[in-house]
Amino acid sequence: MMQRAETTLERLRRLAPWALGALALSLSQPAEATVFRAISLDEMARRADAVAVLMGPPDTAAASRSYWLGRRIVTEQTLTVVGVLADRTGLLRQASGPLVLTIPGGRVGPHVQTVAGAPEPRPNAVQTVFLQRLRDGRWVVYDMALGLLPMRPDGRGGWWVSPPDTRGIERVDGDTGAAPLAMPAEGLSLTALQGRIERAAP
Repeated sequence: MMQRAETTLERLRRLAPWALGALALSLSQPAEATVFRAISLDEMARRADAVAVLMGPPDTAAASRSYWLGRRIVTEQTLTVVGVLADRTGLLRQASGPLVLTIPGGRVGPHVQTVAGAPEPRPNAVQTVFLQRLRDGRWVVYDMALGLLPMRPDGRGGWWVSPPDTRGIERVDGDTGAAPLAMPAEGLSLTALQGRIERAAP
């Protein structure tokens, strides 16, 4: 008998204990800022090539590799695909395994490059990530940290999605007092977020 595929919500329920522990992590942010045009969540959903729920590795250092790309340092970090909310590429729809993200900045030998507003997946943390597929096949987070939305269990078997962390990012051409991506400041349920993503699809 063919076994039923596990749904995104069922996978997330199993991951809840690890995600709760990851919420306690903190990090320092650079003082500089990277400037982005303010856009809405619906516009982000229309522009991204895919939207996936990803889980960070238990050991970020072990799952990362930094190297020179021209005159810039980039870091490849391997995360786990928990579920796919949208996929225009057709490459993730059936995926439930590793996905390699390319993140700007990193350390190669004595050389360190820090990029303000770069996305920073946390160890064991679950996040909704808006993805862009580059021509060379690499996956990156759309609009850097703006495209990475932290998630946490809501205590009732569901999940809550928070607005992105905008430290290191300056938004222009929009209401600078508004919540990032015009999301409610308190965030959205995963179900509500998925509905908005589906309605925003072109």
